Amino acid sequence: MLIADIIFEKENTPSRKKESEKSFCHCVRGTLIKKKSVETPAGKHLVSVLQTYEERDYLSGELIAREENAITLYVFPPDEMVQKLESVGFAVEKIFGNYHQAPFDKNKSARMLIVARRS
Repeated sequence: MLIADIIFEKENTPSRKKESEKSFCHCVRGTLIKKKSVETPAGKHLVSVLQTYEERDYLSGELIAREENAITLYVFPPDEMVQKLESVGFAVEKIFGNYHQAPFDKNKSARMLIVARRS
């Protein structure tokens, strides 16, 4: 059995640059970690992602470490993902649109959860 949690490319959605930022505390080390992510369209079904992590002392704000990761992702259109799975011997049993098993909708669902079995 295969269960895949996929963030997919929605139909009729213009490609644009997306930025997000999250911070969380590393309680054991007493530091604050800030993660910044920038997603930029890089071609048909391609997205370049630059993630920056900064770790700072929680009290003084002093920078302890900084790391950057750059990756390129291929973003599958929903129909192509199903075709790829079937082409390598999987039978797709169910597709959900969220973790609460809502029906999948190409234009509204936040993610694509696929349940498949080796045929």
